[in-house]
Amino acid sequence: MDSGGRQIQELAGLAGQFSLLKKELKEINRKLNRLEKRIARAFPVYEELSAPPPVTDSPDLNRESLLEIFEEFLKVAKGQGEEALARKIQEYPQEAIIALASELGTAGGKRMGIRKAIGGIKNKLLETVALSQKSERRGGP
Repeated sequence: MDSGGRQIQELAGLAGQFSLLKKELKEINRKLNRLEKRIARAFPVYEELSAPPPVTDSPDLNRESLLEIFEEFLKVAKGQGEEALARKIQEYPQEAIIALASELGTAGGKRMGIRKAIGGIKNKLLETVALSQKSERRGGP
């Protein structure tokens, strides 16, 4: 058998293993969800303890205001560069930065630190800038 045939055979084997693992993970997830529901029914306090905390207690940090902050950051990132962006981010309180990172769905969840939040926001900004530049080159909106 030539090397191309072996690679195809190996790829097929890996795809089979991947498929099997994926099925097992779905089954595990299903069992965990079922267990969590049973625990919540048996111990009503559990739901209160396991519920994610609100993003913030501050009424001025709702979804719309967080997205406005992101738009501000995006304008600075596009027009003035990374140093200006770092200065702009420093103008906001840490809880606003963390709430924005959470709203954007960056890794770390609701209890992430400020460094991870800033890194996640910068990554989202870079993605958005890159996508908008790609769209502009294609002549899109």
